[in-house]
Amino acid sequence: MKNLTRLFWLPITFLFLSFTLPAVYATETQNLTEIKSAAEQFLTKQTATLFQHQKVRIMMGNLDPHLKLPKCTHPLTIQPDMDLSKSNNTIQVSCHGEISWGVRIGYKLQRFAQVLTPSKTISKGEKITENDLQLTENDITSLNSYFTDKSSVVGQVAKTIILPGQIIQTTQIIPAKYVKRGEMVTLIAEIPGLKITSKGTALNDGTLGESIQVKALGSKRIVDATVVSEHTVKVSTQ
Repeated sequence: MKNLTRLFWLPITFLFLSFTLPAVYATETQNLTEIKSAAEQFLTKQTATLFQHQKVRIMMGNLDPHLKLPKCTHPLTIQPDMDLSKSNNTIQVSCHGEISWGVRIGYKLQRFAQVLTPSKTISKGEKITENDLQLTENDITSLNSYFTDKSSVVGQVAKTIILPGQIIQTTQIIPAKYVKRGEMVTLIAEIPGLKITSKGTALNDGTLGESIQVKALGSKRIVDATVVSEHTVKVSTQ
């Protein structure tokens, strides 16, 4: 697992106070640890629902220890300032009642998941097999793409070299060409109770499930067909 990035805490960015006259003379102050704990508990609950099947690490910033807030006699109100998926964020904790105040606390969020990485070096242009892949726990906080299911990657071709331990992303792979332009392919046509096979020349490259044009050897007709496996296409009979 990668080392955690050094954390620079955000300062308190917001503070308001309002109270009735008698409250000015109140001597009891709000425990700052309780404010921080309430914010952390809120984030833990919310991220557990939002990021299922992931490990979430929350590192809370600290309030100014010299901050003196009147004791809140109502349940604290908590509201994140931005999308909870952001790695650096702030959360607002407020008190509403005869005495009202609000503070923001900075925090850093990291997410970890079991994602696909190569078990060996995968060369550029190499078709990826199941044996080439393994699931390893990685920090995915800043990633835009990753894979957790081998079936999404097996059979794809590496666009560039992918090293062991490197998280495989969508920009690194492309669908394999099951049919190449100019090569001989098997044409399959099926009707109820009958299957006809013949030969033809592919006029386009094709990936699995892609529609291409094929020139039949016998009739010289050009037909549309769907790539169903390597060197094999299926002609629609409808």
